[in-house]
Amino acid sequence: MSIEHRPAGIDNRHWEGDTVIQGHKQSGLVTLVERRSGYLLAARLARVTAELTQAAMIQLLKLRRGDYW
Repeated sequence: MSIEHRPAGIDNRHWEGDTVIQGHKQSGLVTLVERRSGYLLAARLARVTAELTQAAMIQLLKLRRGDYW
């Protein structure tokens, strides 16, 4: 979704997620940025699929909470 078309309440959220895709969904990155501090979490995606992107985001947030430390 383009930034211009985001819903009005979206700016009140703490985290913003995005994907960077190389080629035609060959590989990429998933990023999560904490909007207030600018803290960045990122993970490499060997292939870009909804399932792998979701799993990577969950893993990043669990690491942030300390579940795997």
